[in-house]
Amino acid sequence: MGFFVDSNEQLTVATLNQGTPRSIQVPGPWQAQFDDLRAYAGVAWYRRSLVVERAPDQQQWYLLFGAVDYVATIYFNGELLAEHEGGYLPFVVLLGERVRFDEANELIVRVVDPGDGYDAPKYPFAEIPHGKQSWYGPIGGIWQSVQLEARHPCHVIQLHVTPDVPDERAHVLIQLSAPTPSNVDVRLSVSDPSGAVEPLRPPAGSGRRSSAYYATDSRAATVGHRLSPSLPARSGTPTAR
Repeated sequence: MGFFVDSNEQLTVATLNQGTPRSIQVPGPWQAQFDDLRAYAGVAWYRRSLVVERAPDQQQWYLLFGAVDYVATIYFNGELLAEHEGGYLPFVVLLGERVRFDEANELIVRVVDPGDGYDAPKYPFAEIPHGKQSWYGPIGGIWQSVQLEARHPCHVIQLHVTPDVPDERAHVLIQLSAPTPSNVDVRLSVSDPSGAVEPLRPPAGSGRRSSAYYATDSRAATVGHRLSPSLPARSGTPTAR
């Protein structure tokens, strides 16, 4: 992936082509990949060309970012798509009609990483939540994976599992991205620590809430509209008896 340091904040989407990029591995902070940037906090750009096939069954393409530290501005084929603040949370960007199928598309990500010696006016470093790792130096850039994924417009966006250990069951709450045009089936499966998988179905008439036996891992997908892929969730609660 092409990488550009923008210490003077003079680069734009239009002028990136005039510079010579470094090659950077994603995921990974830039401080861990370039000796001269180990203490760098500021602005940097990422650029990549990618070919996108047509999504099947009326699905749409989404970009899934695991985490970008700290502010990410996403451009696709020169158009601003989204901005996300927060260095530790995943976020999703819908590409929609901006995709040019079966030919080169350009993805550009502008990253702002405030730190010692660089305090972005909109994002004061003192007000940004940090973990213990900030004691050892700045961490900036696309430091978690990025994926291109086809999804139906109505898909699972959250699977919340609340274990009930004494009763040996778990309460499952599934949230969809949009209302369904008709009733859909929900498939649940759980796996134990050995990896054995057990499919489950919610009880009839349970609506959006259902119960399942307690397990360490669970996965849900809606069918009937082929709303895939499924969404995993991990649960576990220590208890004292």
